[in-house]
Amino acid sequence: MLAIDVGNTRVKIGLFAGNDCRGSYAIPVDACGDLGPVRRWIWEAGADVDQPAAVSDVNPLVTRDLVRAWRDEFGVTPRPVGRPRRWLLDVDVEKPDRVGPDRLFNAVAAKAIRPAGVTTLIVDAGTAITVDVVDAAGAFRGGAILPGFGLSAKALNAYTASLPAVPSADVASDTPTAIGRDTTAAIRSGLFWGAVGAVNELIARQRSELGVSDVDSEIVVTGGAGPRLVPYVAGARAEPYLALTGLVLTAADEAEHGEAADL
Repeated sequence: MLAIDVGNTRVKIGLFAGNDCRGSYAIPVDACGDLGPVRRWIWEAGADVDQPAAVSDVNPLVTRDLVRAWRDEFGVTPRPVGRPRRWLLDVDVEKPDRVGPDRLFNAVAAKAIRPAGVTTLIVDAGTAITVDVVDAAGAFRGGAILPGFGLSAKALNAYTASLPAVPSADVASDTPTAIGRDTTAAIRSGLFWGAVGAVNELIARQRSELGVSDVDSEIVVTGGAGPRLVPYVAGARAEPYLALTGLVLTAADEAEHGEAADL
């Protein structure tokens, strides 16, 4: 199966054998009209371009364009995957239907791979940075959302008179010094170390609110900027395919119990 996660910035595509991701590919959301590079990647991976595909999104308009382009390019219509059913993931928040599907797919995968009875804190560093909780009973308990590197950089440029635009890739391309010697370096420092500090503070406070420690909880980090954060979050491990894996697990559950409505 091919799993397609349409985000706000990128479309992430994973090639799965069962629940095992054999590789992934990403394209910008504004490149969905040209799937030629995706076709070449699938071929090079030794897979069939007309195999089943499952898609979910946090960006419905882009998803609709992608589904049409995918059908035109490969002759197969990706199957939309809805929110996880309650037996797959208990969503214990005030408004379950308002939680982004990417956060829920992360939680489904984290619940499946965690040791039994361990609370999991999920850091997803993408367009936004989220720090979410799957508790010891396996329920999604909510979490925190803050701007990612790119959003923060754009806000500084858009809402000040003279601060320059700093691409998000520049913020996380390497480890900045804490003391920036020019304006761009100062922005990179503030955004990078500010995010590191925010993530670590949120982890500490969430553990405190749940009454768990680093012994009976774990931290997994995912998302495009995740690898840059892992070294600075004590005890964290990288899980780059978390949302895609959760999408596949949810698709398998739908295949067994009934599919979601078409897009």
